[in-house]
Amino acid sequence: MYKTLIMIALVLLFVSSCAKDNTKTSKAKNTISHTKEIDGLKDEKNLQDLKNKLEQKRQNFQEVDKIHDRYHWSNKSDKLSADEKKNRTKLWFDASQKRDVAYREYIPIILEYWAILPESSNENLKAQEELKQAIADVGYNKNTESEINQKNTLADLSWSFLATGKINKQKAVFLSTLIEPPKGVRISDRMHAFGIPIEPYGWDLQLAYSLALSRAEKVDLALKELKKVESKVLKYQKRSNQEMHSKDFTQKKSSLQEAIRQRYVRQTQQLQVCELLHALVALQGKDLNKAETYYKAAHSHSIVLNDRAKALAASSDFQVLKKDQ
Repeated sequence: MYKTLIMIALVLLFVSSCAKDNTKTSKAKNTISHTKEIDGLKDEKNLQDLKNKLEQKRQNFQEVDKIHDRYHWSNKSDKLSADEKKNRTKLWFDASQKRDVAYREYIPIILEYWAILPESSNENLKAQEELKQAIADVGYNKNTESEINQKNTLADLSWSFLATGKINKQKAVFLSTLIEPPKGVRISDRMHAFGIPIEPYGWDLQLAYSLALSRAEKVDLALKELKKVESKVLKYQKRSNQEMHSKDFTQKKSSLQEAIRQRYVRQTQQLQVCELLHALVALQGKDLNKAETYYKAAHSHSIVLNDRAKALAASSDFQVLKKDQ
């Protein structure tokens, strides 16, 4: 009888313990579910806030763009007032400046909104089309200075998204098609390869294109583009350094001396971006030693990193290198 009572007590104790564990598990699951629900609501609210902000920036850009088109030389002037006809050039110039400001506020919002959209959503495709249309609205003529200027602007505005990896592989592929260097840059590359002297042209665009290719996981193409621009940067940086250390440097006008120094700084900063891109590509190839060598090289110069290099160096990709420092 005594043993039976003990067995019953043990069974009741076990059942009670299981019930408590189930309660704890249930509470934990409810907590996780509630947390996911809150996160989902936050993401949804963030998406809606961006959508509202995009609508406002889109409207601002379209309004300024209409004014710009009204005073553009290609449009007939029969709808303009006498005062507008008289001051058309000034009105067009003012509208151009305002449109540039509106454009630089509009594009980053499209990119930010597009970056967090699911790849399979209809909104993702709409955002891509809007990005293409925004570029078309500003417009440029193929193989002209306006083309490289426009692509440079887009590359500059999208750099932080590419540097920090906010844009995924598929989106990077699409973006790379929009900022691919034009024919003039390719001619510059060939002339440099043949040793023909030519002014620096399209370097920043090539660096952005290399980064986009890297994020698109087209590593071989990214490295090929990077080596092209790096070769030019090294050549001209060396030339600027030689000028600064030449015997007659101090005999030059102070303004010219400063211009040469500033040119050397810009070229060194572009070299630092090259070195960080090399480090990123090496990481993608699982070569940690090479990545660390290039990463340290970028920080070894006496010149401070420019904004592009800082954004790239701050990427989470390099956390694996920073842990060992």
